[in-house]
Amino acid sequence: MGFTFGIASAPAWKSATLPVLASAISLSGTGQFILLELISAGSSAAAIIAGTVAINLRYFPMAIAVGQRLDPGMPLWRRLVVAMADTDEDVGISLRQNPPLGFEYMAGLLFCSWSGWVGGTILGANPGTQSLLPPLLLKALGMSMPAMFAAIVFPAFRESKRTRVAIVLAVAASLTLRALPCRLDPGWVTLGAGLLAAGAAAALFPKKAGEEGGA
Repeated sequence: MGFTFGIASAPAWKSATLPVLASAISLSGTGQFILLELISAGSSAAAIIAGTVAINLRYFPMAIAVGQRLDPGMPLWRRLVVAMADTDEDVGISLRQNPPLGFEYMAGLLFCSWSGWVGGTILGANPGTQSLLPPLLLKALGMSMPAMFAAIVFPAFRESKRTRVAIVLAVAASLTLRALPCRLDPGWVTLGAGLLAAGAAAALFPKKAGEEGGA
């Protein structure tokens, strides 16, 4: 996905440096693609910040889960370093290991994911790479993120009534907000539609104590 991000963002931002910088300091696939979409849509700085913060809030419970498995004697500065490994893949691997997790293990995990993501971005954003690929393939790679989202959402859409309702509500809210005569910023439309759909779905399908998942 780092390679795909570089492919998609370099032409949009007219820079091979900015995508690499974003990957190096962010290491958030979903957040970076949302950032790309909002900047390309001409969203305001406030909408871009709010949108990326909202999409990355899911990392808080993940960080808490991993933090409880770290070596209790790990100094704060080392915890801050390995906090960068709060990604879906790294968290998934960490939760499968027996605690306590040491600094060396977490640092090695972070290095593998960070170097792969940044290296992929460098390769994708390189003008030489893009000149070698056929235009049709470049367009196809640009659709990989929506395809990944679809692959994540479709199984849940098929199995969960809550998810189906939430998706329909999000689409309806997005279309409604975009149709308003005041012409809202695209970033606020995305954020508003997501919050409205999530709130409505939570109200329609309250989760009972001890319940996991939803039908």
